Amino acid sequence: MKSTYLYARTRLSLSNAWGDSIDWFVKSFPESHVKSFQEIRGNRCLTVNSIEVFNFGLRTWANGFVIRFEPVNSLREFIGYARPSLEKFDAWCIANEQGEYLEAPIDATFGSFFSRAKGHGRAQIFLRDESADATEELLYRLKEDLRADSAPVLHFDDGKIIFLCCNEPAGIIEQRYKHIFRRIGSYIIIDAFGYCVKSDAVAGITLKELAKALAPPSAVRGGSAGDIRAGLPEAVFRKSTPAVKVEAARRIGPKVLSRSKRASTGGRSKLRQRGPIPRQADASSSST
Repeated sequence: MKSTYLYARTRLSLSNAWGDSIDWFVKSFPESHVKSFQEIRGNRCLTVNSIEVFNFGLRTWANGFVIRFEPVNSLREFIGYARPSLEKFDAWCIANEQGEYLEAPIDATFGSFFSRAKGHGRAQIFLRDESADATEELLYRLKEDLRADSAPVLHFDDGKIIFLCCNEPAGIIEQRYKHIFRRIGSYIIIDAFGYCVKSDAVAGITLKELAKALAPPSAVRGGSAGDIRAGLPEAVFRKSTPAVKVEAARRIGPKVLSRSKRASTGGRSKLRQRGPIPRQADASSSST
């Protein structure tokens, strides 16, 4: 699979940048120039594009995101179509697995790494809510153990992206440094072959689901932005780990979570209610 990655960072948090950049980006992103595939959902065969938004549980970074996709044309041709949709980002880079890239601002951290990494495999480590000490130790161990050139290439308010010249499988990298990754909030490791391991076992979401999760309540038809699993598909939510569902409860509130659970079980709630259910006073029997 010849994947291309788009790394984007906003000046404000994603939720505050919704109208200024996110909504405009989603609507103007050239999805017609992205490869599609056939997917079976229930008894229907749907055409789905190859765009995947990486996420940690139910969230991306506070002020940025990464998407993976397969362009129909060459990278330079695709960038020509995509450039207008990237203009309002604070920093961005589009790069493929062959080492071709374009970034803004020009000659920033991505270009510095790619100039040193020509001819080598590239692994990526996405960190969120990371501990500064754990990150420094991880960078030190990567250089000492793998003799690999590694460097942070993009910083977010609550995390960073690390590139390293390495052909190790993602699972081996995780197991080798598991004692360090345990001290880091959430992480995703993508090896040079495109395979990835995640601390939060949730599938990638689509651009439209990302926009829906970040949109203000007035812009979402039929509910608030955080309603119904923050825009995640029902099938993805049902397969989520308990830790992810706890995160959902923290973010969107237990009432929304319980409504989603009742909907997924056909209206039969499995939650036991403690104590008697208080009866509401009938309006006709109220004292006058």
